[in-house]
Amino acid sequence: MFKPPHLILPAPGPGWEIWSPGPGGMIKGGWFEEPAAAAASVKKAVLALPARWCRTLAFSAPPADAKQARSLAFTQLEKRGLATGSADQTSFSCQFFPMPGGSNLLIVDTLTPMGLSAVGALKIHGIIPAARLYTLPEQRLQIHREAGRMVLTAAWQGHAAHVQNLTAASHDAPALAAEISLTLMTLRQQGLLPPPTGIDWGAPLTDSEQAVVENALGLPVTVHTLPPPVPGPLAPALQPAGVREARARRRSQLLRGAAAAALPVAGFLWWQQQRQQLIALETEAARLQEAVTSTAGASAEARAETDQMRQTQQRWQGLRTALEPKRYPLIQLNQLTRCLGDAGIVLTRFETRGPDISVSGTAQSAGEAYQYFTTVAAEPELKICAWSMAEPGLRNDGTAQFELKGKMR
Repeated sequence: MFKPPHLILPAPGPGWEIWSPGPGGMIKGGWFEEPAAAAASVKKAVLALPARWCRTLAFSAPPADAKQARSLAFTQLEKRGLATGSADQTSFSCQFFPMPGGSNLLIVDTLTPMGLSAVGALKIHGIIPAARLYTLPEQRLQIHREAGRMVLTAAWQGHAAHVQNLTAASHDAPALAAEISLTLMTLRQQGLLPPPTGIDWGAPLTDSEQAVVENALGLPVTVHTLPPPVPGPLAPALQPAGVREARARRRSQLLRGAAAAALPVAGFLWWQQQRQQLIALETEAARLQEAVTSTAGASAEARAETDQMRQTQQRWQGLRTALEPKRYPLIQLNQLTRCLGDAGIVLTRFETRGPDISVSGTAQSAGEAYQYFTTVAAEPELKICAWSMAEPGLRNDGTAQFELKGKMR
């Protein structure tokens, strides 16, 4: 059965924590001074990016599709001096949500120079912003400790939309309150996020310090403990450009090899399928011709029936050159390739036998394999088949082998 990978999270104080999957969710394990040591201690690990390595910002934008939204997000990063080159060279991911009035809210995660340097040197299964591991309540600011510093998070519909490292010391309540007040003023001026009605403080706070913060901000403060993290989808677009390019080259090479091996078999099976369909059409045409001949010279009623059969025969003849393109193996292989998107998935085998289709491949995780299966099953051009997938097999390097089977209707 598929299990989530281990998570490497920044500790409240110095160092890093390992969280491992358990029966009831993620369970905190060991502590490590560096993330590389934490990653080496488990077979497959995902690194949760701290706020000092990953900036999260929100922008307003006009309605756009995913490609346009990414271009708009990159423009905003350039304006703020957060781009590290072209859009392909800059490590960032974006989500967009419709807002009242017809505009969109863009939420962008981008690696800082420190994060870019650190992540590129680590051997890990994937990365995800730490703020994406928690469901955040609406209209409440979240304050928690990370590597000895306080971090502020503001949410939009449960998604972290603004994540900021606070520069004030964690024990200096007046300075923290002043810095939080400035951030709240900025967020209110932008008018992008709903105004907070309270603060969830996930760090030690004395009664006197709590009173100082509440009086300075005019908001009630609730001291609480962060819940265990919940693994979410990885962020391939946040990987450094060199890592993304290396994975893309490897995926392209394996895909070209699989396609070259599949072409002769696919061509033969396509020819065989078309030949069988034409034989069936010829048989039906002959039957109709015999019926037309046997009814020659009959009554007017019989002649009318004969005309109807002749028209049917002509339609059958027309079908000889109107075979459905969706049933061509090469068309199906093309659609299966399109469904790959930006995921770290490589197809290694494509085979058709009559109405049966078999597709094998390798994914970076079982979760990505299941996501690919969902995408294929939902693709309109591939709905001519009923798709199924057995449980992916996990390999020693953490990747997953999978096989999809399609049955043409």
